Amino acid sequence: MATRLDRSEIRLARRLWDFYAHQIHCLRAFHADPHPGNFLVRNGELWVLDFGCAKTITEDFHRKQFAFLDPDLLKNRARLEAAMEALDILLPSDGPAERKQMITLCQRSLELLARPFREEIFDFGDPELLAAIYEMGEENRKNQMLRTLRGRRGSAHSIYINRVFFGLYSLLSRLRARVRASSPYLGAIAADLSTSGGADLKKR
Repeated sequence: MATRLDRSEIRLARRLWDFYAHQIHCLRAFHADPHPGNFLVRNGELWVLDFGCAKTITEDFHRKQFAFLDPDLLKNRARLEAAMEALDILLPSDGPAERKQMITLCQRSLELLARPFREEIFDFGDPELLAAIYEMGEENRKNQMLRTLRGRRGSAHSIYINRVFFGLYSLLSRLRARVRASSPYLGAIAADLSTSGGADLKKR
């Protein structure tokens, strides 16, 4: 049974989440190395240390990357493929087997990594999410087909975004936090894409 958080811990968890939401969705610049050694809590205040690994992203990349949080992508194969093509996760040179492998991998990743955004309040105290992410990572590491995929895929920015959210999930799991992960910025992206049918994702 998860230990009940006191008010200071609840406030800390919320500040961690809001700290990254503000950086990524407002500033488009973020601290890219979230682990316990880079944060200090003093007198109830959250201090952030070591900005040696900080990244910036463009408006265009932000729109394409966070389009993947639209839950409709898991139901609409055409929109999912458009989103993957927009970030060069799917390449024109891909054969049917490669394309199928990448789409299956992306669907599984989305189901896991976007799970907190699909619930009004997500309980990071449940260890199931991190365990499933670790398991998926091990399976991907051993997947021979992924090792032999041709061409450079995706954006280097995506690596850091995924690293940030995995680190943030890990920190919130340590706190056994329950967090409202919804964001008005992401809602605006979803609304924009729903009216365009995902066509805007293909713009370069």
